[in-house]
Amino acid sequence: MWSEFVRTLTYPNHLRAFLFTLLMMISGFTVIPYISLYMTSNIGLPEADLPLVYLAGGIATFFTARWFGGWADHAGKRAVYRWIALISLAPLLIITHAPALSLLATLAVAVMFFVFVSGRMVPGMAVVTSAARPGARAAFMTLNGSVMQIGSGFAATLSGALIQRLPSGALQNYHWVGWIAAVTTLLAIWWVGTVETLQPVDAAPPNLRDEMCGGHRKRPATEDEDEVIADAQRSSARGEVAAPLIPLGGGDATHVLEGHQAPGGDASADHPLG
Repeated sequence: MWSEFVRTLTYPNHLRAFLFTLLMMISGFTVIPYISLYMTSNIGLPEADLPLVYLAGGIATFFTARWFGGWADHAGKRAVYRWIALISLAPLLIITHAPALSLLATLAVAVMFFVFVSGRMVPGMAVVTSAARPGARAAFMTLNGSVMQIGSGFAATLSGALIQRLPSGALQNYHWVGWIAAVTTLLAIWWVGTVETLQPVDAAPPNLRDEMCGGHRKRPATEDEDEVIADAQRSSARGEVAAPLIPLGGGDATHVLEGHQAPGGDASADHPLG
């Protein structure tokens, strides 16, 4: 158990994905915990209008997140992450440097912030999910969830150490938090290219297991398939030709016992199970 945990924790591609997750968390959660306080204390947004900001941002992200997901599926998750992250720099820096604004301007900037800063997480998490070593996806995602919590906590602690509140109630040094978020965003844009996509060895059907066996695909046999395999091995021991093993539970793959081929024939030829 512990050996598998250590293997999942120290797997090189997992470490790169964990660092990418950490950068995404820092680039967002240095700004997010104090955004409502900054809008009410520095930008001049009335507290009564604060729910309107979150309502508008939530409605906008409900539609844009779905579009970002489709875009990532079509154009590639790394490329889409880079584009959205680059665009997110604008609202991120605007909202951390903004002076007093009207309600309409505040809503416009806040909606852009929610759309792009949260939207970059859509392709970003797709990159992270695809980085898991086949056969260890659940363990990897559990550890990645912990990294997310650590990253968000570290980011909030860092920004809390930098930000000061003036006697007037306004926040000071929030612009430095914005610059830190911008730098970590740029680092994440660069680092995402180092995270490799590891495809499941045998994807799709629910009875298949993600497992890497020397670069070949392997599927756990059912009890019925165990009997077929045993019969084929007994036939092979008697010098008979072993028929290909066709998945009993459905599927496209046809599994052939290596080294058993009909004389003059092709091991991949179709032989229905009898």
